Amino acid sequence: MKTQRLTPLDVSTIKIVYNTPVTNASIADLMKALDGVTMNYPNTKQVSLYINSPGGDMDAGYAGYEAIKNFSLSIETVNLSQVASAATLLYCAAPNRRSMPDALFLLHPAALTMHNVSGDLKPNDIKTLSQSLSMGNNFFASIYKSCTKYDEAELDTILSSEANRKLLYYKEAQAEGLITQAATDMKPTDVAYYIN
Repeated sequence: MKTQRLTPLDVSTIKIVYNTPVTNASIADLMKALDGVTMNYPNTKQVSLYINSPGGDMDAGYAGYEAIKNFSLSIETVNLSQVASAATLLYCAAPNRRSMPDALFLLHPAALTMHNVSGDLKPNDIKTLSQSLSMGNNFFASIYKSCTKYDEAELDTILSSEANRKLLYYKEAQAEGLITQAATDMKPTDVAYYIN
């Protein structure tokens, strides 16, 4: 969506609303939106990525993290309502991070759906599942080190068990460094993309 009076060269602010679980398809749509910004609006100064997501696929989340982190323009992430699980990777990718005042964050250990396991588990199945979970927790830990004030021991605790998960509201998320800017408004923009 675009303000009708503006030409592509007049556009300076863009909003992307990511209102969906983290999947390969939704991250592909996010990458298309980011590419669309750079290809269609060369004078863009600011991109705001509003996220409302329960999380989802870790690998897709990490791909989205890299796409946002390496985006060529100034980008901020905003927690619109819920940023949970793999969606925290998207949120943490931007240096400037805001949140609506009643939004929440969920930090917890990686989990796996056992699509490839049927019947009895074999020793190699257990080893493969354990390696996959470790890899997911390593993604979480390395990214959370860069976007929170939690130290290594605290992150190990959070990622060791679902019982130790962190459900953070605005003030605690701000105190832990997850939120970097106090503003809680939804800024007007020249162009908007919606990913549902």
